[in-house]
Amino acid sequence: MDVRGGCGLNRLLSGFVAAVSVLVLTGVGIAASSGEVAAREAVRMALLDLRLHPEPSDEDFEIADIVFSIAQERLPADAELARRRVEAAYRRGDADALREATRVLVRIDPGDTVATLRLISMRIGDLQTAERRLAAYQRYLDEGASVLDASVRSRLALDAALLAREQADNRRFTQLLIQASRLDPTNKEAAAVAATVFAERFPDDPGGAMELSANLLLSDPHDPNVHFSIARQCAEQGLFDQAERFHAMARRLIEADAGRLPFGRNAERIVLTWHRRGPQAPIAELGESLAQNRYRAQQRIEALRERGLPTADELQPEDVRLALPLERIRVLAAMAAGDTDELDRSLADASATVNTFLGELGSPGNRPAGLSEREAQSQTLELGRELLAMHYWAGRHEAEDIRRWSQTPLLRGDRPDEVLVAWRSALRGEDGAVEKLEEFAESDSRALGALSTLAIASGQQERALSSLRELTKADPYSPVSAWARSVAMSIADEDPARTEHTRDMERFVRSIPSWLDRMTESPNAFMSLEARFEGSRLDPLEPLRLVLRLRNIAPVPLGVGSGRPISGRFIVMPTIDIGTRGRQLRVLPEVFELDRRLRLRPRESVEVTIWADAGYTGWLGSIHLSEMQRIRARAVQGFRFMGGMPVAGSLALTSETDAISRRPLSLARAEFSELIEAIAECTDETAPTVGAAVRARLLTDIESLQLSEAERQNLAGALLRRINALGPDGLLAWTVMLPHGRMAPELAPLDNALRARLSGDDDPLLVAVAMVSRGATRDDRLLDPEREWDDPRLGRLASLVRERLDDEQLATLARISRPRDLIGEYGTIGDAR
Repeated sequence: MDVRGGCGLNRLLSGFVAAVSVLVLTGVGIAASSGEVAAREAVRMALLDLRLHPEPSDEDFEIADIVFSIAQERLPADAELARRRVEAAYRRGDADALREATRVLVRIDPGDTVATLRLISMRIGDLQTAERRLAAYQRYLDEGASVLDASVRSRLALDAALLAREQADNRRFTQLLIQASRLDPTNKEAAAVAATVFAERFPDDPGGAMELSANLLLSDPHDPNVHFSIARQCAEQGLFDQAERFHAMARRLIEADAGRLPFGRNAERIVLTWHRRGPQAPIAELGESLAQNRYRAQQRIEALRERGLPTADELQPEDVRLALPLERIRVLAAMAAGDTDELDRSLADASATVNTFLGELGSPGNRPAGLSEREAQSQTLELGRELLAMHYWAGRHEAEDIRRWSQTPLLRGDRPDEVLVAWRSALRGEDGAVEKLEEFAESDSRALGALSTLAIASGQQERALSSLRELTKADPYSPVSAWARSVAMSIADEDPARTEHTRDMERFVRSIPSWLDRMTESPNAFMSLEARFEGSRLDPLEPLRLVLRLRNIAPVPLGVGSGRPISGRFIVMPTIDIGTRGRQLRVLPEVFELDRRLRLRPRESVEVTIWADAGYTGWLGSIHLSEMQRIRARAVQGFRFMGGMPVAGSLALTSETDAISRRPLSLARAEFSELIEAIAECTDETAPTVGAAVRARLLTDIESLQLSEAERQNLAGALLRRINALGPDGLLAWTVMLPHGRMAPELAPLDNALRARLSGDDDPLLVAVAMVSRGATRDDRLLDPEREWDDPRLGRLASLVRERLDDEQLATLARISRPRDLIGEYGTIGDAR
């Protein structure tokens, strides 16, 4: 398909940019120094505290963000930490914090087009007047051409266009809109605005409108609404094979997203089948559906009888019928096919269906809950209107089934349905009835249908054809349109659905490539996903780095992100095998948003390295450092939950890593005397190793490694004797790694020693960690409201922690008394086999 040609694109839009490249976004690159290891543990601690709250408050996010901001000073190149700050600021609605966090993120990762766009938009939004904002947009569009990605400039151009339209500058609006569309064809919002504007300006140019719809389709090939729109445009020009094609793609997209196809869309499908294959096709499909449902009802009844159970309340096979809108299709199709037997059966079923509904509506006890008497009467008349129209259409105006309706307000009273009254009169041959129908024909398709059937019955072929042509074009998805087209084609050698635009439209629509169809069938048709761990072996305290690589293999650019063809949302489900005895940890999955790019060009990849064990996975692994760990992970894109388990979302992919081994920490399984000696000789550089070993021994559930009460007391004493010899980095490592006194009661004196040591000029990260991990009561000296800290963030943190401790039932990290309280059912060990 040549998206550059055609009247619509020549007037409003043209072309799209395509290039081939690979962008690698670096993730966390953390050295193994004592201070950086401790800072990483501090980030994990803040995450664990935050995740204790199913619905975190703004204050919870601010507490986490304060820890993140201080840790960031130790980890200045950590893009993932910067993104956590962005999320925390966004979730609590702090615009200033969001701007600053985004600025830091863009500095660390200038290739992040999502963050770049956000930062520029926030800066422009700070300007006070529309003129200044428009000027700023223009500067970014002009001067940023050499440094800003086209996808960013495209969105800026669209924002500028919408602002120009607000200022009634239509010429500038159009120019900027064209620029937005040309810069990036995945800018769906620009494509949608362009399509809407074109439809308003050129309502009589269906060819141009189709080209703009094709551009919208290219911007997001996975939007079923766009496919439905193109299907309708095709049907309006008599291109029913292409209408069926795009309608089928839209249905596949809905079904792939585990959605239920709306009833009306299924009716459209049946009508399109009629247009393509003739009236016998819907008769056969609806008849088969009805027969199958009646057979199933009979089978249920027979099964109950065999078990000796009552069947009186079961739906009887003869009471199984089609919904009234489908029955209308069946009636009209039988008429078009000249199948009087099928017509009689369908009309009888329609009457029975209406009578069933009337029985429910007429009895207050049987009505749907909340349905008033007035609403019931209105629905009753609507059912009668539909039933009368079916019978009149078939010429059965004197049928016994509908005689009682002649006494209702539909045909008598102060406000009867005048079309039905005139229709019945015309069928009876009464004078003036046809003229009445002609008056109503301009505004009511029923009157036009009545005139068609009357003209056919009286042999007035040209008059009939005139009405049939008009009915055909009124709504191609209506069964009346399909009936009119079928009858017209049987009378004359013409297809009334085709127009003067059909030939050109057909040429263009057929040029829309078949790979779009494949994109609605399988995610492998347009992208690839690879998940792998960095390296094959980890040191005990080394972070687990997961590399996710997404590649666009489609021949056009594709948008990335929520609601776009390439989803950037992942859930990573780790599996940790412990030791050599076939034991496996149950681990909570981790969710990641890879919202780094606005689009991927053809054959372009984005490779992202994430810290995969920042939360529960790493904390659980740290408890079991005494044994070899083998870790695997399954990355599920665009996930949703089915049966409580995450599965890949609509047209999304899943990738599994190979296993990576984490070496055990030898000190965590050493003789007790060796552990005591290591504590006595601990320095700032060895503090993370010693702290990790002590945590693993105190919290392990492996019986052979568990310490006796005396050993636990001796261990606490050794820690207490050494704590004052540590410098800031060593003290930070112990504070963030060692369990607090509620989780390990023998360490309560160590908590007190820590409180006594901290002063106003201490390392801010150390103080922040102590507040969050040890501040369990309002009167804790760590949270003293009178205490002055050199870093104002610490005063704010103390206040936030103190305030949330007012709720005595609220879980916080400092109040957790058992590992199980932190992670629930996860973290238990099961048999991996």
